[in-house]
Amino acid sequence: MAETARLLTVEMGKPIGQSAAEVLKCAENRRFYADKAEGFAADEPLANPAAVSVSAAWARCEPLGVVLAAMPWNYSLRQVIRFAAPALMAGNTGPLQHASNEPQSALYLDTRFERAGSPARSFNTLLIGRNQLQPERVDV
Repeated sequence: MAETARLLTVEMGKPIGQSAAEVLKCAENRRFYADKAEGFAADEPLANPAAVSVSAAWARCEPLGVVLAAMPWNYSLRQVIRFAAPALMAGNTGPLQHASNEPQSALYLDTRFERAGSPARSFNTLLIGRNQLQPERVDV
């Protein structure tokens, strides 16, 4: 956690205490969705008062497909996790257009989703609109 907080502080100029709090919130958010994913995605039986006999009626969650995230600079990890955790849990893919002044934070997120076992290319950072700048990934 300390190395990730340092990355946020170096890249954004955010005080280390605020960076550490952001990293902690991200971890809590991912844990929440990991723990609740099965229940959130489960079919929900519906009552059918018009039916004479018992019939099978339910609400089913279906993925939307590709959900593009264009993120601001102020919470480089937190805003992305708040979008990506539920979107990926629901079966969507999430390409990320991060703020141009935070390429290391964006690439760090790619690394974390890969390490967490997300399906290949389900989450990926788009480094566009950055004057052809292609920074190396950081492993924190």
